Amino acid sequence: MNDAAGTSIAPVTAADIAQHVPHGAPRIGRALRRLRKDAKLSLRQLAALSGVSVGMLSGIERDIANPSLKTLTKLRHALKMPLNVFFEDHPVV
Repeated sequence: MNDAAGTSIAPVTAADIAQHVPHGAPRIGRALRRLRKDAKLSLRQLAALSGVSVGMLSGIERDIANPSLKTLTKLRHALKMPLNVFFEDHPVV
């Protein structure tokens, strides 16, 4: 891949981004993936239940998409969980 000046640049990976997440920042993606798997839902199933696209869900789970409060609200309703589960390492529900 090249930038506007024609200089070769490497694509950014999820691992690259994860290295720059501030210590203590919520890992919403990790929580979402755990909740989805605990509910035995595929990405497609959660997308259908929540109205959030598969691509957005995938990006959130990989911590490369930053969900809005509206998106988190859709997800919490679909998963039947309180909003705080996305912000705690070991949520109590």
